[in-house]
Amino acid sequence: MLHLGDESDNHVSSNPLPDPAPPPRGPLRLVTRFGGSPAPSGAEGSPIKEFHHVSSADSTPVPADQKVPSSRVSRKTRRWPVAAGLFAVVLVVLSSTACTPELISQDAIRAYWGADAACATRIATRESRLQPTVVNPRSGTTGLFQIHPIHATWIKAKYGYTMVDMKDPFKNARVAKALSNEAARMYGDGWQPWRYGGARIPGGGCPA
Repeated sequence: MLHLGDESDNHVSSNPLPDPAPPPRGPLRLVTRFGGSPAPSGAEGSPIKEFHHVSSADSTPVPADQKVPSSRVSRKTRRWPVAAGLFAVVLVVLSSTACTPELISQDAIRAYWGADAACATRIATRESRLQPTVVNPRSGTTGLFQIHPIHATWIKAKYGYTMVDMKDPFKNARVAKALSNEAARMYGDGWQPWRYGGARIPGGGCPA
């Protein structure tokens, strides 16, 4: 049953209603309570639209397919070229300071020749270019000081080395020094094994 109130209930105040509060400033975002596209105005079942104030741009949602620039990412990107450059420098330093056959040969000569190392190094440079594994295909002379196979029996008896062992720069330098000592004892010329033609010069100087 429809209830009718008294006249006082139906009285409409002459005072106008206060103006609605102005919408908040700042970017506005349209939010729908229901999924789907909004229905036309006045249509039944239209979604209710609400306006929300967005306080800052940082809180605005970003589409998933949109790339957001990041200073952190850019800093990481910049680190890669620097790291690659440092790595290249380290490789250059290591390669330049690596032990080469020449350096190893010089160490072997200094280890066995002592005060005569300078002359012995010049002889080995002339004989093998300080390459410890070089073998003369015609004569069979081997290694740093180009030890001749004619000495193979003596070398085997004294040190137990074979001619293959003469490719070791330290063994070769050791045997060469022993040959020099023998030549000095027998001929008074420790450099005789490396003089051209096997010449003997008692008290002679360095032949290289």
